[in-house]
Amino acid sequence: MLESRRRDIRRKAEAFKENCKTNIYGIINLFEECTRKGYKLIRYPLGEQGVLGFALKRDGDYIIFTNSSIRLSRETFTLAHEIG
Repeated sequence: MLESRRRDIRRKAEAFKENCKTNIYGIINLFEECTRKGYKLIRYPLGEQGVLGFALKRDGDYIIFTNSSIRLSRETFTLAHEIG
């Protein structure tokens, strides 16, 4: 990955993290913070072998779908990955 891309990702992550409830480990509840910031979240169980998640923009809404059948830590990672 290009260094400029890494800097851009880090800048976006830091901007998202501003005004979030955090502790020494990071954002306390990423699902709650995404909803508060206007993201539309859909958590649906697709089984452990199903798709992990995806994001799309539709009619001005940013929608993130995650598979709730997987471990919560993996689902949280997927959510963080899809924030745009």
